[in-house]
Amino acid sequence: MVKRDLISVQKVQENPALAVLKASRSVLLLQGPVGPFFDRLSQWLMAREKQVHRIVFSGGDQHDCQATTPIKFAGKLDEWRAFFSAQCVQLKADAVVLFGQSRAYHQVALKAANQLGIQVVVLEEGYFRPGFMTMELDGVNGNSTSLDRFSWDGQKEHITSATDKHPFLASTYFAALHYAHMLLRRESFPDYEHHRHRSPLYYFGYWMYSWFRKWSHLKLDMRKQKELLDSKAYFYFVPLQFEGDAQLKLFSNYSSVEDFLSVLIRSFAIHAPSPTLLVFREHPHGRGMGGYRSFIRQVAKSYGVDKRIVYLVEGETPVLVKHSAGVITINSTVGVRALKSHVPLKVMGAAIYQRPGLVFGGELDEFWCKAVPVKPELADDFVLQLKNLTQVPVCGYATRNVPIDWR
Repeated sequence: MVKRDLISVQKVQENPALAVLKASRSVLLLQGPVGPFFDRLSQWLMAREKQVHRIVFSGGDQHDCQATTPIKFAGKLDEWRAFFSAQCVQLKADAVVLFGQSRAYHQVALKAANQLGIQVVVLEEGYFRPGFMTMELDGVNGNSTSLDRFSWDGQKEHITSATDKHPFLASTYFAALHYAHMLLRRESFPDYEHHRHRSPLYYFGYWMYSWFRKWSHLKLDMRKQKELLDSKAYFYFVPLQFEGDAQLKLFSNYSSVEDFLSVLIRSFAIHAPSPTLLVFREHPHGRGMGGYRSFIRQVAKSYGVDKRIVYLVEGETPVLVKHSAGVITINSTVGVRALKSHVPLKVMGAAIYQRPGLVFGGELDEFWCKAVPVKPELADDFVLQLKNLTQVPVCGYATRNVPIDWR
């Protein structure tokens, strides 16, 4: 079992954040994923006789908000805290819901709600994918406290994923509409500070390039993967994260992915046994940015290990994890996959699964020769706790007519 202070841990049989939503009376929604998910959530809440309100910050938010009358915030960021606090008091909010804890407006709201004694339900992409969304109280990933505050006391079974799997075309369509309305209505929100690039043309080019790289590399990389596995080569697997990933910025000491790669490849070159290979796979969201092939090749060549590097744009991550000698990551959710597969895991940042007995506790230089698989019973218990305490079955980018099924 995962060791925790039993005095302070509350035994539960339901996701604690979901329980808060069910017990609330007045719920205030902030920013959600692009598209109709927060409308679907509003309908789920209203069906349970909750008062639901939503603050919008941009034309994109305003377009996405069709299930409730939007509350418009068009002020400057330094005016947001007073506005938010006043709305919480006026609406008698006893729960706040937000998607993406790292956004500037949400960082302010988290602190203000805490001072007001209001529960905050934080949503993020699922630790388990597809078909799940992360739902926790006060913070997720490196800020998560769920496994320290709660212990799963329900059935020793995993919740099952939602049947409405992530429809790529729908999410692309929702994103296009969101950013188009953000641009068209920008005069109504002149001081809005977006957490990403604001141009619809940028995202059009990004996704077109992403799809071009996916399909141009798919056959070649799947053949490279097959050759790798057929060779029975001893390899370590590195799931790449992408520049702009909030988990990289907030929960690691690396200034960039390149910074991490330089440290990793140097350690591999000096300390890993010579027959060992290092296999990289791009993050799907990183394809549109061009990847890190050239940089990795350059650094590896400088250390004389370029022949021991395998770089994949495409590939089957679960298969690569399962057959690897170990996984090295900053804090990718692939770390959870490694634990499920009982594969040695080295974490280079801060992650929810970074716990004694689950991840390698020594230095990276030692990992190449001293890593041992996690004990199956320890890993399996952690995965059970993590899934039931932090995940809810839903697709955040399903179409508007798909109801949320949280009983």
